[in-house]
Amino acid sequence: MLTFHIIWTLLLLLIFVGIFIWAFDRRRRTDFEAAAQLPLEPDNYDQIPAPVVDINSRRNSAPNIKSGGKTHE
Repeated sequence: MLTFHIIWTLLLLLIFVGIFIWAFDRRRRTDFEAAAQLPLEPDNYDQIPAPVVDINSRRNSAPNIKSGGKTHE
């Protein structure tokens, strides 16, 4: 059983080191630089369309508790 724990620990250590190397690879530097600038960019909330919600369709599609969860149709 000790051999299993040693192999499992070494496998997890190799996976951790692999993820660490992948995350801090020089080829990902441009991604990190772009992500670092995101908080400094202006918000463009006026360009995001608001969702259209039809109140009547939501009311009719809600489950009816009295009828055992069946929807109104």
